[in-house]
Amino acid sequence: MSRLEPILSREEIDSLLGEGREQRGDGRTRGARPRTHALGIDLLADDRHLRILLPTLQVGFARLAEGLRRVLTSVLRNKVEVRDEAPEVVSGRGLVAIAQRAACIIALRCTTADGASAFAVLALDPVFTFRVIERMFGGGSGPPQMPSGRSPTSLERRMLTRALAPLFDMIDAALEPMGYFHFEVHSVESRLDLVPGYGPDTTALHIPFMLDIAGQIASFSLSLPATVLEPLRGKVGNVVVSDNGASVMPQTIREVPVVVSVVLGHASMSLRQLMRLQLGTVLALDQGRSEELPVHIEGTPKWVGTPIQQDGMVAVEITRRVP
Repeated sequence: MSRLEPILSREEIDSLLGEGREQRGDGRTRGARPRTHALGIDLLADDRHLRILLPTLQVGFARLAEGLRRVLTSVLRNKVEVRDEAPEVVSGRGLVAIAQRAACIIALRCTTADGASAFAVLALDPVFTFRVIERMFGGGSGPPQMPSGRSPTSLERRMLTRALAPLFDMIDAALEPMGYFHFEVHSVESRLDLVPGYGPDTTALHIPFMLDIAGQIASFSLSLPATVLEPLRGKVGNVVVSDNGASVMPQTIREVPVVVSVVLGHASMSLRQLMRLQLGTVLALDQGRSEELPVHIEGTPKWVGTPIQQDGMVAVEITRRVP
């Protein structure tokens, strides 16, 4: 392995730092105002700050993945599973490499509650991009015929942003801290250098999402620049833990998963009827179509609601609390 030579020798460094000092008669230097000042620069400050924020932000990423499952299932008219992957801090070449794998990138103007403003990047892979485009142009439900070696046309980009409007709204609503971020579409580009503010020294938090669209694997990712996360420094992510853990207990409890179930109705039958059950048998329930349904939390009735349809999925609208 070759030895790396320093740019400046130790003597040159000492000479620069010693400029402006006067020599005394005893051979020692006596203080004169130095003309050179050494200034320390922490090149990893942005990286360290973003990593401190990750535990708080990841709650929003998981919530976003769950919301996008419903939105994209409705947009693509196919069952879509969405999973958020481990976020990473990237800059320079890392961001360029991510953009190069995308069919197109959507520049989102991101404004925060603290007044910071910058551009976030939504990078869409070819499978996801042309799947949405084909759906908007009335394509079939099978795998899309993906063009190779080109980005979407101007018309396709307009159709794409129109189709993905619910996705942008979901990003607005889901990210932590709640209500802190606001996104709006600025443009759809083919290269990262066309997005304002992205250069070789840009640091961003990159959050990839994996998609399963009716058995076909796709992906997209969201990159948040460090400038819009900077105002959160010292406000979130630094939790002081006491000996008994009381300071983190409320937040820990909020993240405990609970089972929510809705009872559609009940039916009673004889053992003879039960033994005759087979595929295609229709069971009549004791609940009317417009009647309120009990909502159970971990098996305990807590709310009641009425059945509705939302984003192509069966849902329940809460109407009142069980006394």
